[in-house]
Amino acid sequence: MRADAALGDGGSDLFREANPDAIGNYDALEEGLAFDSQNRVVPTETSYISLVYSQNDIDAPKTLDDLLRPAYEGALLTQDPTRSETGLGFLLRTIENKGEDDYLEYWSALQDNGVQILGSWSDAYAAYSNGEASIVMSYATDQVFAARSDEDVSEHLVAFPNSQSIAYIAGIAGFAGSENTELVDRFTEFMLSPRVQSKVTVLNVAFPVVTNANLPANFDDLPHAPQKTISYSYDRL
Repeated sequence: MRADAALGDGGSDLFREANPDAIGNYDALEEGLAFDSQNRVVPTETSYISLVYSQNDIDAPKTLDDLLRPAYEGALLTQDPTRSETGLGFLLRTIENKGEDDYLEYWSALQDNGVQILGSWSDAYAAYSNGEASIVMSYATDQVFAARSDEDVSEHLVAFPNSQSIAYIAGIAGFAGSENTELVDRFTEFMLSPRVQSKVTVLNVAFPVVTNANLPANFDDLPHAPQKTISYSYDRL
């Protein structure tokens, strides 16, 4: 999208369309992860943007409207949507749930209830870790990171208000006009291989994008996925 914005009509031609026939394990990609209508970007990892809260301080909000109640006054830390994918994901969630005509009223009510909007994910998570609020906008894989750091998992519980979340998807693309298209396809195949997907998933604290990744035996116990994923296609964004 930034390429399109900067280059105008030429932005769409900056990357080439992926060639599934030349990329091994492409057919094992999970359904529903495509975010480029022109099939230029191949997903390589994913997670879900969620609320993380401390069981010792507060109950999980069941809906977005719960965050406007007095019980959640001053409880939420989120991020600037122009600087953080978690902040942007939360903004897009409110647009999806409240509509393009009413979401700003929801944000006004959040501000009235003491929401704190910090710059980056690191800024917000540091404030949460320091006890400045009981809920932070983060990722559904947060408990994996907490357990790896020997932290109290009860302070890193995951909540999906309205049982929904937006998927955060990373991807890879090849430049159009490159003379190394075979190398691009080989590297994309490398990134999608079950072995590399298992490594990327664990080291980046994410979910694999293929159905045949070889994950550690206890990995599935800690990441969480929502009942419903909200999708914003490239064209809709």
